[in-house]
Amino acid sequence: MNLKATFIAILLSLFFVFPHYTASDVFNYFVIPAERVGDITRSSTESDLKRIYGVENVKRHQIYIGEGFEVEGTILFPDTEKELRIEWRNDFKEPQRITITHPNTKWVIDSGVTIGTTINQLEKINKGRFKLTGFEWDYPGRTVSWEKGVLPIQLQLDLDSDVELPFEEQRMVVGDGYFNSDNHIIKKMGLKVESIYIRWDI
Repeated sequence: MNLKATFIAILLSLFFVFPHYTASDVFNYFVIPAERVGDITRSSTESDLKRIYGVENVKRHQIYIGEGFEVEGTILFPDTEKELRIEWRNDFKEPQRITITHPNTKWVIDSGVTIGTTINQLEKINKGRFKLTGFEWDYPGRTVSWEKGVLPIQLQLDLDSDVELPFEEQRMVVGDGYFNSDNHIIKKMGLKVESIYIRWDI
């Protein structure tokens, strides 16, 4: 299948999974983790974002990165379904990590992953299990390896759940250790994607 045919197939699948999306949504908010987030590429600068998306939609802001630390970054389309948080290298001239967290985000990964995707759907998309961190610490439920699956290393996710497990089960999956997504306790948690990271620092 050539590139054009592949893109059309992805486009059709996204319309099926997300029927509320328009063609404009898919083209404007389409993410290929190794290459681009919408019109943002690895070589984009903050000045490029202002030119592409409008100065009024690009704001400097402190971005929390974990363990009590923040860095100065950029928020694109703040407080909207299109919001992105961007961390930089080289004085705002090279995107390092792009974060998506809005529960009704317009952004969708080329594989179909988005906010709210379930752990079972992820395993199906990845064509296999994957590894994630334990819970109740600074980086809970974060993917660390797609194992032998097909999802790219530039895509990292945080998964979370509202399900309360008995203490004796919950304590088996806490802390900074790694767990397989098909772990029987992990499966009981009903995990869903809460945050999406596009990692251009690896």
